[in-house]
Formats: sequence, structure tokens, C-alpha cells
Amino acid sequence: MKKIIFSFLFAFLYLTGFTQHKTVHLKVMGSCPSGSPKIGYAIKLAFIVDKNKCDPLIGFVSMEEKKHHFEETLNTKGVKFSNFEKSLTECKFDGNIQQEIYVYKGDSIQIAEVIQIAKHHEIKINSVSPVYENKMLADQDEFAICALEQAIQKATYISKNLGYKNCILRSVDDDTSYLSLYGFDPEMLEGMESMLALLSSMSPETANSGTGIYNIIGNFEMY
Repeated sequence: MKKIIFSFLFAFLYLTGFTQHKTVHLKVMGSCPSGSPKIGYAIKLAFIVDKNKCDPLIGFVSMEEKKHHFEETLNTKGVKFSNFEKSLTECKFDGNIQQEIYVYKGDSIQIAEVIQIAKHHEIKINSVSPVYENKMLADQDEFAICALEQAIQKATYISKNLGYKNCILRSVDDDTSYLSLYGFDPEMLEGMESMLALLSSMSPETANSGTGIYNIIGNFEMY
């Protein structure tokens, strides 16, 4: 589980025939906060109806009935089913099994309510993930330069401390990922019980704030 925001470099050194070659390869990661605020969460639900299965008490429940019962319970919590977006590409009907996928975006309290209701109605929760505000390309360039500068500074520091005179940047890899400042990524949590407990314990202000981390890996040669 990714649970860190790098405050300093992680470096991986590997030497190829050190006794025979003067050049040593160095990989250094530079990180820069992107300042992209978290605006909420997205939950993906799968409504599945199997015509081969029939509830012994209430009989067969169709897709429309299943969604209707779900919507009724949502209304009691102040969440509207009309705000759920249906995924046309992921819906399918295979023999006796029908599946429809819906995505809902909301704050931590709303997502926690949807999780509880989905579990009650035996609706499959495919994923829960944070949603960040989109950044302009110019902003992304700025973050990338910031991360690269940090990688160069740290590679230079390592090179000097190891006694090398030169440290040359040969290539760059973008390893950007978005992590929360609060040390968790809801999408990576194991189990919906943990997700529900976490969201329920957070204030709306805390759950909807955060930042992104722009990561750049510099590939250097020291000699």
C-alpha cells in the first residue's frame, strides 16, 4: 500500500563491473507537491442480476426493481440516484446474467452512505478512489521541472559524497502518482469495512483536502 509522500530522495545504485568500468549508474527520484486539491471521491457500483437465482422469500428481483429499491434507500439519506452516471461501455447481458455499472462522485460522508446502502442491497462495490481537480498543462510542466531540479540536486549530492567528479543526467522517467497528504489512498485500502470506517471518522474538510505529488526519476551517470 502506498502510504508515503517522499520528503527526501530514494536512490537505487547498481554497479556493472565496477572494477572494470569507471561509469556508475544512478537512479534518483525527485518529488514536488502539485497542489492539486482533492475534490471528493468516486465509487463504482455493479448492479448484477442472475436469473438463475431466486430469493426464497421475495422471489426473483429484476434489474429495475433492484435499482428502484436502491434509489428508495438513497433518498432517505439525501442522495439522489439521478446523480449516478451509468457506464454504457461496461454494462453487459450474458445469458441469464445482467450487469449495469454506475459511478457516483461525492464527499466522504456521501460515499460512506452509498457504501452502507450498497452492502445492504447486495450491490457489488467495484472501487472507491479519490478525485482530484484537473491541472492545466502549464502547471504540470512547472511541477515536472520542480521535481527534476530536486532529483538533480540530490544526485549531485550523492555523487560528490561518493567521490565522483561528474554526474550527468542521461534520461528522465515520469513516475507521477497522486497520494493524499494524510497518508492514505482509499483505492488501495483492503476491504470496504476499512474504507467505511476511515471515511466515517473524517471530517468533510479533512476528507476533501489533499494534494498531488509529481514524481520524476532521473537516470544519471557518475564518473
